[in-house]
Amino acid sequence: MHQVFISYSTRNKAVADAICMHLETRGISCWYAPRDILPGKDWVEAIMDAIDSAKVFLLIYSSDSNQSRQVQNEVAAAFNAGCAIVPFRLDDTKMVSKMAYFLNSVHWLDAAHSPPSTTFQELSNYIPTLLDAADPEIPTRRDSQPVQAPQAKEPPDPLQGLRSILAGASDPDADVWVELKLSADPAQSDQQVRGNVMLPHGNGRTPRVLVLTKIPSKVQEARLAGADYAGGEELCEKITGSNWLDFDAVVASPEIMGIIGRMSPVLSPRGLMPSPKAGTLTPAVGDAVRKLKSGQLSYRMDNRGSIRCIIGKVSFGTEKLADNMDTLIRAVVKAKPAAVNGQFIRSCTVSSNTGPGIEVSTTKYL
Repeated sequence: MHQVFISYSTRNKAVADAICMHLETRGISCWYAPRDILPGKDWVEAIMDAIDSAKVFLLIYSSDSNQSRQVQNEVAAAFNAGCAIVPFRLDDTKMVSKMAYFLNSVHWLDAAHSPPSTTFQELSNYIPTLLDAADPEIPTRRDSQPVQAPQAKEPPDPLQGLRSILAGASDPDADVWVELKLSADPAQSDQQVRGNVMLPHGNGRTPRVLVLTKIPSKVQEARLAGADYAGGEELCEKITGSNWLDFDAVVASPEIMGIIGRMSPVLSPRGLMPSPKAGTLTPAVGDAVRKLKSGQLSYRMDNRGSIRCIIGKVSFGTEKLADNMDTLIRAVVKAKPAAVNGQFIRSCTVSSNTGPGIEVSTTKYL
């Protein structure tokens, strides 16, 4: 387990090496690429996992990192993961707008106008205060290894993360997201996780539903059930020919799948491909439309091993959001593949559209 993730441009690797050595000799564990990426491990997945696990995100900021798309993505991931971000400035380059969005309100350490010995010492003094704040049960000495925490702890409050999100949100219409990091391997076909769940309070959104079928009676059935669009080959051609994607979910009856199969390059990347497991490939198109309109949520593990879903709006309040989150997590746990052993949910993070992610306890689901 590491405490600090170091983000840098490859042109600043010598500085990253020196900072890492300086911190680790003072008992502060660090992670940075490529040193800590295991052989055979996916590069992006390793970096995202390391950011998720870190308490402090140390950005070595320079004209090179300012233009690096990789560094920009790492900063955004750290912000979303709720890391304490510390920019270590090497020069006075003006930030690109994406960087400025995340870094304008955080404390900088200025190494552009001070000798390295001074700024390195300031850094090794400052980071332990952030680690102590992030985990008060494990205070970090500034001159030695971390002090062992007491063994006895109060059970974590599973709603504290939700309360914190709602307390800091200014927009009552903002979406509230839950991200579950799973131990399943997305590269293994027998460890895929996907399914549907009915949230007790809905998620605050009414999806636009498209129904594709060759059977006229099913077109009528879909429209009566509340489908926004219903039709056959003419709508398929509109999607492939005009890149029309003015819908949030696709329901299809089996007889048209020969045509829809050719649309996979358009629909699959957006998670819109109908499937029996998701309940969107079915002869009962009317039932499928009604479920989608009444709050059925589809979830699917992405290539990082995470499931990310909207569970409602800030205006729902703690109790309704907690009910929805509980329902989602229990559905995902129930869908655990037999090939996955050990702890299934590695972490659970809740966030709003505009705020950082806050980790929520999932102890009761273990």
